[in-house]
Amino acid sequence: MFRVLLVDDEKLALASLKFAFPWAEYGFTEILATTNPAEALSLLQKERIDAAFVDIRMPKISGLDLLESSRKMGLPTVFIIVSGFSDFSYAQQALRNNALDYCLKPIEPDETHTLLHKLQKHLFLMRIRNDPILIKRLLSNEKNCCEAFLAADAPQELTLLGIFSSMLP
Repeated sequence: MFRVLLVDDEKLALASLKFAFPWAEYGFTEILATTNPAEALSLLQKERIDAAFVDIRMPKISGLDLLESSRKMGLPTVFIIVSGFSDFSYAQQALRNNALDYCLKPIEPDETHTLLHKLQKHLFLMRIRNDPILIKRLLSNEKNCCEAFLAADAPQELTLLGIFSSMLP
């Protein structure tokens, strides 16, 4: 359902990101990974990437550079910045560029679930907001559509649609 891109110039850190997270449990069916930030930028431009976990400090192109480039290109990819440094200015810059979150290495197992749940919820909401046909189908109580959304564990999003349905055209 969701595609994620993992970017870290350190192979061990990249492997840790790839295997420490319960990706499938939260609907991430395709995990792309690279140690090369230039390749990551190319993937972001050519592929539909829902989310990207990027190391903040990498040679030549930093995680913040990837985030800023993505925003300038108008890409909808959601970014999580991963850092080995607890420098507040990095976190501040990431948040100013609309990163969903900023987390420190090593990422604790409990934090992986919290982070993926937050990301999954955010991606569901983005899909709802950006799909007028889906909104109409959900609001019309089309049986198959509602059942599929409930099966995808999105009841909060459906509740939000119910609350705001009177405001939609």
